[in-house]
Amino acid sequence: MLAGADSSRASADASRGRSDPDDEDRDRRYNAYSRHRISDAVPEMASRVDICPVSDLPPGASRRVEIEDFDIGIFNCNGQLLAMEDRCSHDDGDLLEGPFDPEGCTVECPRHGSIFDLHSGRPTTLPAYEAVETFPVLVEDGVIKLELE
Repeated sequence: MLAGADSSRASADASRGRSDPDDEDRDRRYNAYSRHRISDAVPEMASRVDICPVSDLPPGASRRVEIEDFDIGIFNCNGQLLAMEDRCSHDDGDLLEGPFDPEGCTVECPRHGSIFDLHSGRPTTLPAYEAVETFPVLVEDGVIKLELE
């Protein structure tokens, strides 16, 4: 890089409201490290968390639950209960704010349109290309429970 290029980049960044051109790189590194899996925050032993009575989540319905400061979406795909991290792997958008298709068992990120398969957590369309975490769901005594490892 030319000697004057650093100063011109710094002045251009300053005109855009950035005081340090390395701030953007530092933020990108922080965000990459701050994304960790939900299962990293729960104990090694599997635990079951009560969500709600089955009657509170009829076919075609969904709900968000917060566990250990993480949001998880619980979906009723026409009688099949599925749970997935409520976070787009592309830009951390809240998936439950997007359209839920109970027939196809998918949810669409409202920000950029990536569609996620609720069975696997894998995106079926771009721009997302990494899966999000999924969780086993079971029903005991009429109560929906989420199993965390």
